[in-house]
This record gives sequence, C-alpha cells and structure tokens, in this order.
Amino acid sequence: MISEAEATDLATRYITEQCRNVPGGVALVDKQTTRKSYGWVFFYNAKRYLETHSPLDSLGGNGPIIVLEDGQVHQLGSALDPEVSIAEFERAQGIEST
Repeated sequence: MISEAEATDLATRYITEQCRNVPGGVALVDKQTTRKSYGWVFFYNAKRYLETHSPLDSLGGNGPIIVLEDGQVHQLGSALDPEVSIAEFERAQGIEST
C-alpha cells in the first residue's frame, strides 16, 4: 500500500508526462483531492489557469486521475461529470462506492 505522498507523486509525474506540451505546465488541484477507500482521486489543470482563473487558460479533456493504493494510475474521461466518471470506474472495478 502506498502513502498519499507517493500517490501524489505518481499523479504529478503522470500529468507532467501526459501534458508536456502545455505551455507553462500543469499542476494538481490539491484542494480537490479526494481520499477513497481504494486510493485517491486527483484533479489537475494548467498552471496558468490556476493563477488566472480565466477560462481561456483552462485545459480541456482533463478528467480525474485515480491512483489506487497499489500504485496503479487510471485516467478517467472528461465527457461526463467527474462524479459520474468516478462512479462508473468504481462499478467497472467492482468497488463499493465510498
């Protein structure tokens, strides 16, 4: 089982790699991180957006990232509301909603 710090590091490395072409980079939105019984749900956006809060600086297609307690990283889609995407992930994985 990994710690929250390790999960945060995994999520940060994942978004940094996936979003390497975003000018100014990306960052996790710490205040939105959610602890679940099976791991953590992370949200992220462009660093520029986190500074300006201008919709023009926001990323598109940045669904939540789930890091399981065993270190697996899962990128969820952005087509649905995050709560719906998370619930679908939990159903698909046979995880009881928490």
